[in-house]
Amino acid sequence: MDREPALCHQIGMLTGALSGLQHSGLGDSGEKKGLMQQIEQLHGRLQELQLEEWAAGSSESMGTRQELVQCRVELSRCMELLTQQQDQAAEQYRRVLGDGKPAFEQLSHEEQMRESPEAAALRQQYQELKQVGRQVQRLNEGLMDAGYRLDRAYEATSSSGAAEVVDAGGDVEIPPFS
Repeated sequence: MDREPALCHQIGMLTGALSGLQHSGLGDSGEKKGLMQQIEQLHGRLQELQLEEWAAGSSESMGTRQELVQCRVELSRCMELLTQQQDQAAEQYRRVLGDGKPAFEQLSHEEQMRESPEAAALRQQYQELKQVGRQVQRLNEGLMDAGYRLDRAYEATSSSGAAEVVDAGGDVEIPPFS
């Protein structure tokens, strides 16, 4: 059960990284890749935790469930920051383009870069933040799934008096990043 604090700590670090981006912007795609890798590592840790708990038939599964709840609370802060950053990028994008937004969106990416590099960068930032948000949402779904499965394992152990190994399949998968 020593993985949960590390998992919650890493989610806290992710939230901190996102908070820093709120002031400096997403920057280059290297920063986005770094965030995506952090999320992928978190999901890997979650899967390891699930397998360890289910294989052990742990009587500490309710404690683990509480740790997962704490992780979800921290992850919700992370999702709030992402939403705020998306909203800010969208607002700036609309402010930069004004009434010309519909016409701008009909242009190719190259034409957008020539027409308004600032608006094109804001649009790209918004899209990247949405992509990070989708991965964070998948991690959240994985945490919910883990909590549900641990509850089922705990209930099965409580009612039968013996540990029952619960199928660890069906986890929410995060696709590989390119």
